[in-house]
Amino acid sequence: MTGGLALAIVLMSFGRTLSQSFSSYLFGSIVAVSTRHLWLIGGAAAIRILFFLLFRRPMYALTFDGETAGIAGVPVRALSTAFAVLTGMTVAAAMPIVGVLLVSALLVLPAALALRMAGGFLSAIVIAVLIGLTGIFSGLTEEEIAAGEDYLSIMRSNLEALKAALNE
Repeated sequence: MTGGLALAIVLMSFGRTLSQSFSSYLFGSIVAVSTRHLWLIGGAAAIRILFFLLFRRPMYALTFDGETAGIAGVPVRALSTAFAVLTGMTVAAAMPIVGVLLVSALLVLPAALALRMAGGFLSAIVIAVLIGLTGIFSGLTEEEIAAGEDYLSIMRSNLEALKAALNE
């Protein structure tokens, strides 16, 4: 990732004009997100949800032991490629909002924490999504506090959903 980021910085320096400042690429900017981009994020999320619903069991087998999954008839190469493409879509969709530096943390940390907390594969996915959303909304709502939004009610609802997922 470091090499890719360095290459991106070098390539960006060759451009005469940039639509966003350098810091917004690194750290993201919620102000820079357009309605078109929101539709793109929604479409990418719908594709990821559909992929999960259709391939949950094969992905479970592939996640924990790819060799055994291949022997069991799971198309390991095709699923791995599809998963890599979906991960790339996720990174591309999240980059303008959270920035290049935080995308990897947004992908890895909720999943790692959920695997430690959850009792099963499905509950780990639900917990990871809730942890990720809580992290995003807790960062985004800082600006909304100044606008009068009730930050505590947003966090309370996220924590209650997390608690319900843990009690399942």
